[in-house]
Amino acid sequence: MSIKGRVIRRIRTIPPRFEFHDMRLERGGFLSTYTCIVKGLPRRVELMHRGHAVAVLAVDFAAREVVMIQQPRHVKAFAEFPAAIRMLERAKAAGTGVTDPGSFIIDAAHLTVLELCAGMIDPGETEEHAAIRELEEESGYVIRDDQLTRVGNYFPTLGGSTEMITAFIARLEPNQHEVPAVGDGSEQIVVWRLSFEEAWRLMREGQIRTVSALILLRELRIMDLEGRT
Repeated sequence: MSIKGRVIRRIRTIPPRFEFHDMRLERGGFLSTYTCIVKGLPRRVELMHRGHAVAVLAVDFAAREVVMIQQPRHVKAFAEFPAAIRMLERAKAAGTGVTDPGSFIIDAAHLTVLELCAGMIDPGETEEHAAIRELEEESGYVIRDDQLTRVGNYFPTLGGSTEMITAFIARLEPNQHEVPAVGDGSEQIVVWRLSFEEAWRLMREGQIRTVSALILLRELRIMDLEGRT
């Protein structure tokens, strides 16, 4: 990494290299967790690994509209709602393998989020093909490779997860081919077309809160300000 700037302070010293060993699978599944030892650190390093993903902002530049999806994200409850947070705290205090008998009910309206078509990259699949597949599954729009523009990739939660997301903008054509959107067989999705201005308003007001949507809507805003739309 080449950085032009000046160092203003240091907190301890970063060694020239790190030695990793004793990798251990702690829990398998969709969100597999592992631990390993990094020589010199006081405790085992914990990490979650489930592979890498794509996110796609489909844009109709002629109509100045974007395609977004609305769906429930049940994990959201455990970040925002007191009853859910208390259940987490009880489970933490009880320890591994103990079941919490409590329950709570939350209106679906509080758990749905407005976000982008996105999903995991299947084994042997390129990022572009994953983006095309996810867009078709979740929105019904069928695009070609040459309609995709790669914006970049980023780590959404590098403090504990290996996941990297590759972000794309898909340029929709005036009579874009569409098929029925079926999801992955279990998803519950509402597909929206929003004007640029409406999407940016929802973003400013904090009603769009997922990282991929914020990154790509801001990228679209920059493109619009620079006259590239």
